[in-house]
Amino acid sequence: MGLSRANSEYYREYPSWKYSLFVPQIIDIHFRLMNAIIGYLAMSKIPTINVEGMCNEWGIGKVKLYQLLHVMDATGLIRIIYCENDTKTFSKGARIFLADPSFYSVLGGNIGTKREAFAVAAFSNTGKKVFACKNEEAGDFLVDGVVLEVGGKNKAKKS
Repeated sequence: MGLSRANSEYYREYPSWKYSLFVPQIIDIHFRLMNAIIGYLAMSKIPTINVEGMCNEWGIGKVKLYQLLHVMDATGLIRIIYCENDTKTFSKGARIFLADPSFYSVLGGNIGTKREAFAVAAFSNTGKKVFACKNEEAGDFLVDGVVLEVGGKNKAKKS
């Protein structure tokens, strides 16, 4: 199943009117940008985006991009993971994952990112608040004060 099929499944479940509740004026370019974000995150080894680069490439302002990220997070398309005590009004978070880890397999995404997305989804779906570790040498995530490191069989220890 390719990206276009996954998109059609998504748009059937999440009609565009739901987005207009979050962003007053949403137009076709915004949907294409959200599609690009999904495609980029699916293939990315480092689950984040370059805000400045995306704004320049797509010709939109930073505020609009942050609004779209918020819409995607609030509607359950992506999951934005913040560092603990991140109180910035506009923040892309420390990491951004597809909310459904199975999309990484469907879209041929990075296996390491899929593992991390699965761990985040598992804890988040049980009501736990997941934060990104400020010190990446210590681990990947912080859940209930416990530092988690998500790794595969060939991942070297950080410290």
